[in-house]
Amino acid sequence: MAIEARSESRALQNLSALDGAIQILTTARGNAYSTDQASDELLDTSMRHQVDLGDLAEALVDIAQGVQAVADERRRARDVVRQEWGALLQLL
Repeated sequence: MAIEARSESRALQNLSALDGAIQILTTARGNAYSTDQASDELLDTSMRHQVDLGDLAEALVDIAQGVQAVADERRRARDVVRQEWGALLQLL
């Protein structure tokens, strides 16, 4: 039971982060950029860099909100976010 609860909690956390990441990208790229395009961009980046989609979304939200990372927490995902969207996030 405890394992299932943690799994469900993690899935909900990932969905929330994914929604946030999509919102960040659509806001940063402007009104002409759809949620489908943002979703595709996140998925493509996740696959290209071989980073978990949930971790990537969480890292994007954290960095956009200025949340400092705990040691090694999603380090690879945070590096990918900075590489892919660092300049874009500066515009927010």
